[in-house]
Amino acid sequence: MPSSRFIKTSLALLAAVAASVMIVTPAFAAPARAASFGQYTTWQKAQRAAGFRLLYPRSTYGLKRNGKIDVGPCLVTGKLRDKVVDAQYGSFTKHAVGLEQDNAGTACSDFSGGAYLGKYKVAGVTATLRGYCGNDTPYSCSSTKIELWLTWRKGRYDYIASSYNESRARLVSMARALRKA
Repeated sequence: MPSSRFIKTSLALLAAVAASVMIVTPAFAAPARAASFGQYTTWQKAQRAAGFRLLYPRSTYGLKRNGKIDVGPCLVTGKLRDKVVDAQYGSFTKHAVGLEQDNAGTACSDFSGGAYLGKYKVAGVTATLRGYCGNDTPYSCSSTKIELWLTWRKGRYDYIASSYNESRARLVSMARALRKA
């Protein structure tokens, strides 16, 4: 079962998307910007709304997308032009992988907590793997039944590949095999 932190983070992102829709005033909601936040069924539509080149998983290891692709504001920067895009696959109670990406030049989500589990090369840059395990948790860091976050930055784009109840190798493989939308 995923921790409350994983569920809170997922719910916070959904709340951010919902809040962004309510923040938009009629004067701001010009036709060009009206579709920039929301939920989309394809990566191409989400990319159009985000306004930057998105990456998507080549393989999700048989896991179906859990809902739509969310595009919302990066609340960390406070600038509405900075977007964060999130897609989740699988079930938060069984097996899950996810991908979050933003164009803010800084991470829009804080995944600095958790135990440090290593560094990997992804898309020519160094990515850091962290997990919800070890001290102060009931989970061993060698278990696959933990949350994992692989974070990296390439240029001004930040990426977080996440998983629950999946091996480190599978998460890293998914991140290394991302393709352009």
